[in-house]
Amino acid sequence: MQTTKAMEKVCRDFSIFCDYVLENRIKLSKTTGYISKKDCFELNKLISVKESYEKATRTQNQYPVIHFFYYVALKYRILEIDYTKMFLHEGRNYKSFVKSSEIEKYIFLIVITINDMEFLEQNVCYKMDVGYLMNWLSEKCAHVDDEYQLLDNEFLWLTFDRIKIASILEELCLIKVMERPLCEKRRWQGTLKIKILPLFEMVAELYGSISKDNVAFWNRDVSDCLEIFLKALVPKYQESKIFCLLQQSKEVNLCQAVDLEVKVRYTDVKRVIRMNLSNTLYSLHKMIQEAVQFDDDHLFEFYVGMGMFKQTYSMSGGFNYRGEKYVEDTTLGELELYKGMKFSYLFDFGDMWWFDIKVLDILDFTVEKSEVIKEVNPAPEQYPQYDEEEYWE
Repeated sequence: MQTTKAMEKVCRDFSIFCDYVLENRIKLSKTTGYISKKDCFELNKLISVKESYEKATRTQNQYPVIHFFYYVALKYRILEIDYTKMFLHEGRNYKSFVKSSEIEKYIFLIVITINDMEFLEQNVCYKMDVGYLMNWLSEKCAHVDDEYQLLDNEFLWLTFDRIKIASILEELCLIKVMERPLCEKRRWQGTLKIKILPLFEMVAELYGSISKDNVAFWNRDVSDCLEIFLKALVPKYQESKIFCLLQQSKEVNLCQAVDLEVKVRYTDVKRVIRMNLSNTLYSLHKMIQEAVQFDDDHLFEFYVGMGMFKQTYSMSGGFNYRGEKYVEDTTLGELELYKGMKFSYLFDFGDMWWFDIKVLDILDFTVEKSEVIKEVNPAPEQYPQYDEEEYWE
């Protein structure tokens, strides 16, 4: 009964978040897509785990629980952004989520919490921290109502902002934070005292059973982890609306074409390229090179999205220390392009050729091959010749 009420509380808070942004049709930032300071301040009053801010002066990422709810809602299409008016509306998975049982919703939020926290700047470290915390408490045979002091010299927090992690775990009723660092500017340092709550035992047991094999939990696919949790706790889990929701959120329509305006930054040179959504970012790179008649002789990257969803796409085979995705493996359809969307392409990290890309239209047909359908002004010289005397004057 105690754990059921805790699950209901968590799901109620997430519903409060969704209801607030839908009913108030709140405006989002045009640069980050984030909820405004004023609305974050009002939302903070409504959920269980609150930040103690006295004025509406903090940005969304300084409210860990709201930031987490926002990430879950948007990434899994429970809510979606209307980019023409910059507000949130019901997503294609909203009704499936609402109709799910409380335990299904809770499991969904838990699996994302310990497996898919990309919105933290150091998400790899975050996952390592959660794994370390689970293993550390398992070794101590932590039970309900046990209290622990998490000290710098005893417990390794790699993300530097431990209270954000603790706030999310507290919101999900896994722990209770008994003492927090008094000085906000040093909230990642010092002692953090926590108490174990009943739901933690259930989650830790499932986490432990998964982590015994050779595949680390944080390296698993989210849908794989969700299936394991649902199988353990939900009869007929294959019929779970949450499970179907996760599968649907991955579906991409590749049977369309797109018109992309590619502008050489700081110039008036433009090209419009038409290609299929089934084409990769690497194919787009090749088309841009062809369109401006450059020698394809340098490294490059694409930068897509905004706020916590901003993603870097680079060439495979190099060092992937920032969690980049690869251009060879990513189709244009996976970028969830929409009319008016903008992203950028950087070619040659020495000469820094920047290209601004804008989605002009999504077409309900495919083309036989990619082509440049419009050209504005001659392409710039990739390696312009300078008069040495004039250059050094």
